[in-house]
Amino acid sequence: AERLGVSRASVSTDARRLVEQGVLERVGLPADRRDYYRMAADSPERSLEQKLVGLRQFLALLDEAQRLPGQDPAVTERLAETSALYRDVMLATTDALERWRARPPAAATQSA
Repeated sequence: AERLGVSRASVSTDARRLVEQGVLERVGLPADRRDYYRMAADSPERSLEQKLVGLRQFLALLDEAQRLPGQDPAVTERLAETSALYRDVMLATTDALERWRARPPAAATQSA
């Protein structure tokens, strides 16, 4: 905390939040009462899943916005272009996540 220039309470709060989100996991050391943390093994996968949820929500909003009545055609076109881009990003992210899940266990160990 000192090297980062933040309070210990702030680090503790953020660490708890990251544990709740599945990014970190709490680990203990024998005869040591302090909390230690490490990155959760499935953190990259969870992160991508969370990104996909956000992308789906954003795409739903874009789709809804395109259906609003009385819209300027230029606005509708920009919304459609933005939607197409984010669909491509969502598909690429989904593909990356599927490849990650299908990788051989040895590759998982080497890249960790």
